Amino acid sequence: MSDKAIKFWGLLDLSFVAWYVVFSITNGRIPFWSDLLGSIAVSKSFGNLLPVFMSVTSIIFYVSFVVLGILLFRVKKPGVFVSYLQLPFRVLSVSPSMFFVVWPLKYLFVEPPLILGAILMAATESIKLFSTILWHRKHATICC
Repeated sequence: MSDKAIKFWGLLDLSFVAWYVVFSITNGRIPFWSDLLGSIAVSKSFGNLLPVFMSVTSIIFYVSFVVLGILLFRVKKPGVFVSYLQLPFRVLSVSPSMFFVVWPLKYLFVEPPLILGAILMAATESIKLFSTILWHRKHATICC
């Protein structure tokens, strides 16, 4: 697997964060800060800190996207390890690496089938995992 594939995954992670920032700004919100303030308001109304915890977790996740994106774009081996660690959290939070693959579904279906979105996400994450494993094996250092 070539370095270009690893750079591609890094670029996608950075693009995901950029998309979120631009989307927030164009909707009159301050990225991350508005989300945190909103979760604090919800926490106060329900008397539960879970929304704040989820918001902080989301912010940490976005920071990890930036770190991963930079590491992969610079073709650094730790980036591959971070992507391995991040995979289960991506799946649980439904944050696919190729975040744009589900957009066409809303134009093709009145109510997009959930299973189709899940299949697309599983496919993109499998492609990323497979390509990073191949790259990692190709660049493994032989010890002793």
